Amino acid sequence: MSMKKIFVILSILVMILTGCEETSSPSATDTVSGHHEVDLSVFGVTSDRIVGADGRMLLDAIDNRSSGVFLLSNSTCEYCLIAMPLIAEVADELGVNVYYIDTESSTYPFNAYAIDIIEALYDHLEVDDKGVKTIYTPHLFSIVSGEISKSHIGLLDHVYDSDKDDERLKDIYRDILNDIGR
Repeated sequence: MSMKKIFVILSILVMILTGCEETSSPSATDTVSGHHEVDLSVFGVTSDRIVGADGRMLLDAIDNRSSGVFLLSNSTCEYCLIAMPLIAEVADELGVNVYYIDTESSTYPFNAYAIDIIEALYDHLEVDDKGVKTIYTPHLFSIVSGEISKSHIGLLDHVYDSDKDDERLKDIYRDILNDIGR
């Protein structure tokens, strides 16, 4: 029996055994391969769902028509410090992995792939004050079958008030993570 048939049979069994949920149906399942351990303590986060990745993994996910959720972020970004605990909470709640790419890592250098990543994400990037498409952090996005499906950059478009805005931001993150099945 081929691996594809086994996978289909197991997938059907999982669907039968787990039943339906009230959340929207994911359009894909996580098919990204590989990851590394990541220290999230600077964000005040402990989550098995935030896993380390690098630029090559992101590009491979696109090239191999894989599906997964990626986060471009770093520990010196004030917006990232706000976003990471919320993303981790939603990832844990939904049981979806988020592949965290540290844009300032020296161990897993982001810059080695930055130009290719900018090209891959071009339609989903914002323009800086000089009119150049730029990677801003945090940038959370889903890839479904190798295509960027949903994307969110930064926090919200106003001065952030955690008392009012945390739930709005988590709803945005839920929408992106719900793109990918468990």
